[in-house]
Amino acid sequence: MKRNIMTLFLGAFMAVFFMKFVFKEPVKQWQPAFEDIQFHNFDYALDTAFRDVCDKDIDLSGALPDSLSPACKGIIKLKYYFLPMIKVRQLIYEADRLCFFNQFQDAAEKLESARVLLFQNAQFGDIEYKKGINELIILIDDMIHDVKNENIITREKFLQLADYVNKILQ
Repeated sequence: MKRNIMTLFLGAFMAVFFMKFVFKEPVKQWQPAFEDIQFHNFDYALDTAFRDVCDKDIDLSGALPDSLSPACKGIIKLKYYFLPMIKVRQLIYEADRLCFFNQFQDAAEKLESARVLLFQNAQFGDIEYKKGINELIILIDDMIHDVKNENIITREKFLQLADYVNKILQ
């Protein structure tokens, strides 16, 4: 009798165990949300502040002159450094989302937009800033090549690219 009860419990346990692994729910994949983030208000506010606070004849191709007010230096850093890098990071994230849905052409366009934005801002800042920008442009060029050729693109490559931008922003 004990043997029959033990066999029954063992059979029930194995049936439950088997059912759990054979009929498990399918894993839901991450569905990235598409955001249409625009920075027009920031651009307008910074342009207005720059025009009102800073001298229009400032040479921005090198280190900022010591004679500038702290407010003007802050606006310049926001306008030519922080906001463009935030835009680049957003474009990289959008390209990642587009690749997830196999929209490689659109992803390449986002990366190309990031590249153009970096080229526009590579003329500003000191040598270290320009070096970081040039390295980022090379990384984006490699990613554009992979995306256009629909090479194996991993989320990790996009995260590494975005992480590089985050390090520049720190």
